[in-house]
Amino acid sequence: MLRQVFESVPPPYRTHEDFPVVGTGIGAFLYNAYLVEPPRLYGEEMYLLAGLFVRREQTASTNHTIHLVGFTQIIRWPSWDTRHWVFDGITGKFLRDDPAIPPLALGGDLVEGADGSIWMYTAWTGGWIELNPMTMVAVSGSTLDKTKYGNPALIETPLVDRANNILVRAESSGVARIKIYNFTTGTWIRDIEVSGPPAQIMPESNKHAYVYCHNGIINLINYVDGRVLSALRAPTPTNTQYLTQIGSQKFAYDRFHRRLLAFQMIANNADGSSASTIKGWYPVPLPVRIMQPIPLIAPRAGRTVPYLTRLFGDAGEPVAGVHVQGAISSVNATIAPGITDNNGYALVQGTATVAGSATLTVSAEAVTT
Repeated sequence: MLRQVFESVPPPYRTHEDFPVVGTGIGAFLYNAYLVEPPRLYGEEMYLLAGLFVRREQTASTNHTIHLVGFTQIIRWPSWDTRHWVFDGITGKFLRDDPAIPPLALGGDLVEGADGSIWMYTAWTGGWIELNPMTMVAVSGSTLDKTKYGNPALIETPLVDRANNILVRAESSGVARIKIYNFTTGTWIRDIEVSGPPAQIMPESNKHAYVYCHNGIINLINYVDGRVLSALRAPTPTNTQYLTQIGSQKFAYDRFHRRLLAFQMIANNADGSSASTIKGWYPVPLPVRIMQPIPLIAPRAGRTVPYLTRLFGDAGEPVAGVHVQGAISSVNATIAPGITDNNGYALVQGTATVAGSATLTVSAEAVTT
């Protein structure tokens, strides 16, 4: 499971007064008329997310900022706009509106590279181009050539790691696998099976990334060695009406505080203001199942017998560092508790003083708050 450790304020919307009538042509037309119906006070609302990322930047309280980029419906021409909200990485306070990213008008998705680079899918080229992370201006000649990386119909959710000279991408829609390529040459290196079709791939640290899958499971992978290190279930907001809508949630990994960030759209407040926030979580295993204990040697009266058990989390992952208690019924016995290792296994030692039939039960109690 994930324990929440951070929450920002909602992204502010502009009011009706921020969208004055301009002239007598299309600038005077009213679009998305539902936005002016009482008790609404705001002339826009979010309808599609493009990206969530963290940037190194000095503020009054921290050295990094959190950036949310998306599309809004508005009441004036052209009926939509792009927004770029900036929040303090410590307090979650809204800091400013950055200028809209010009190429985003023909784009729809932003992803972050392992080196802090920003990549955007654009309809100009039908592919991904790099943006300068400070100015958000397109970098000339930076388009990812899909023919170089296996020639898929579309490169889905790429991760560029120049330090390790690697490009990571989802295989294709509906396939629970990611593909690893040499970034410079395009040579295929390996495939990694993950828990579901990937929706996002986020850099975690050198050679590690989080893969958010469409089934709600997040895998931590080592894409250099080709290993899946862990699995956990992604957080889900109480109001889930938007989760079936493409572009209604974005995840990011905050390397400064080692926490998972997510913006998940929920219904606006009655006055039209946003109720959605950026939340931050830290992974905490949630044990949900323990394996029936297995004796490793034949139980005998007077013999100390090790019993093997295993503890599993809510995503099927092993849970480490949890004390496991045992209890034997029907005969006099002493039980020595165990503790789960990195693979979730624990040994409970039991010694019965007399012969007879007995039942061993095991239990575990973990702190999840």
